[in-house]
Amino acid sequence: MLEQKNPDVLLVDWKMPKMNGVELMQRIRSNPEHRQKYIVMVSGKDTADEKVIGIDAGTDDYIAKPFETQELLARIRAAKRILKLENDLVEQEQKNTVLEMA
Repeated sequence: MLEQKNPDVLLVDWKMPKMNGVELMQRIRSNPEHRQKYIVMVSGKDTADEKVIGIDAGTDDYIAKPFETQELLARIRAAKRILKLENDLVEQEQKNTVLEMA
């Protein structure tokens, strides 16, 4: 699905049928083509230790269940802003490289 849809932001639940969200994030982060995806972990696990495990595994944001839809949508909007800034930075670095070569 990741290859077919190519989303910028991924919502990953900690508990899933075949593998857990931490394992999935590690697989995503190990693929150079998907390493830059913005991942939001959605989980019923909301202790500080569990959040740290999720963040250390590679999530960019963490939201505990139950959550308000408005909060989730705000986090997705923030993720899109961050991704745009990262893309703008890469483009600027490429322009600077071309200018230095000229």
